[in-house]
Amino acid sequence: PVAAAPGKPIGLACEEGGDPRELAATKGGIVFLYRTPWPVAHLHFRLSEREPWTDPPGVRMEPSTLDGFPGSGGWKALRVPNAQQLEFLPNNGGSAWDKAPGGANYKLPRTGAWQLVDGRAVEITELPTAQAAVAPAATGGASPAAGLEPPLTS
Repeated sequence: PVAAAPGKPIGLACEEGGDPRELAATKGGIVFLYRTPWPVAHLHFRLSEREPWTDPPGVRMEPSTLDGFPGSGGWKALRVPNAQQLEFLPNNGGSAWDKAPGGANYKLPRTGAWQLVDGRAVEITELPTAQAAVAPAATGGASPAAGLEPPLTS
């Protein structure tokens, strides 16, 4: 588990592997998968507009061990067990932030298993084919832009 300051959200590695949809259904919260060429990826997030953000750069995402989303294909995974919804921005732990089109933050409206596809957060309803899961790595949304500032956290 990732330690969090009192009142801060937590994120957990998806060490157990398996189907991300089943993991979200049985363990609760949100399972988030992100494909990136970055060797290290973090997820800066908050659980709602009334909740605090994680401290930048956020929680480090680990290479995925989940079915259909292999770490060897550039997939990173994170489970946020206490999330009923999520507002977030992936980043490389430095100056590159992947923002939604128009420079906005990404938002997940409910629990479940989610991934970024062409700049949109998409709920995972079926596992990708083996070939799609290991296609060349690309970022989930708009190209991560160096120098973008993290969101306002107040």
